[in-house]
Amino acid sequence: MVSVSRKFSLDYIGFYGISRLNRWLIANSRIGFAFKGFILFEKLRINFSKIREKLKLKKPDLDYLDQQDLSRFSEQDIVLESENQIQKYLPEVLGQALARTWIDKRFLDAFYNYPVEVLERGGVYLPDSVSVEFKKEKDQRPKVIVYENDKNSRRKLLELKLVMVAEQ
Repeated sequence: MVSVSRKFSLDYIGFYGISRLNRWLIANSRIGFAFKGFILFEKLRINFSKIREKLKLKKPDLDYLDQQDLSRFSEQDIVLESENQIQKYLPEVLGQALARTWIDKRFLDAFYNYPVEVLERGGVYLPDSVSVEFKKEKDQRPKVIVYENDKNSRRKLLELKLVMVAEQ
C-alpha cells in the first residue's frame, strides 16, 4: 500500500507530466494552426484573385460624357420672356452657376466676363432688355445681379449670393 503523501507526490508528478505533454502539444498545435492559417489565407487570396480576373473589373467607361454638354443648366432650353418667369426660374439656374464658379476656375472666368453668353450656351435665354452682372470683389462672396434695362434707366430684378451652410 502506498502512503497518502507518496500517492499525492506520484499523482502530482503524473499530473505535471501530463500537463507538460499538454503544453508541448498545445505549443506544437499553435505552430501548426498558424501555419495552417497562413496556407488558408494564401488559398483565399489566390481564389479571390481568380474571381477578380474572371469578372475583369475595369475602370468605368466615361467616354459618353464627351458627347454630353455638361455646361447646360437643364435638359431642355429655358426661354424666359416675362419678369414673373425670370423671378420664378432664374434663381435656380443662377444658383447652379454660382456654385460652379466656386469649384471651376475656367467657368468662373467665363461667367465673370460673359454671363449672358454663358447662360445662353447653357440653354437659358433672357429677353434683350435684361442684363446680368457677375461681381466678385475682394473678401466678398460672388454675386449675380439681374437688371431690366429701359432706354434711360436700369431696374434691379434679382440679386443672388450663394451662401454655404454646414449643419450637424
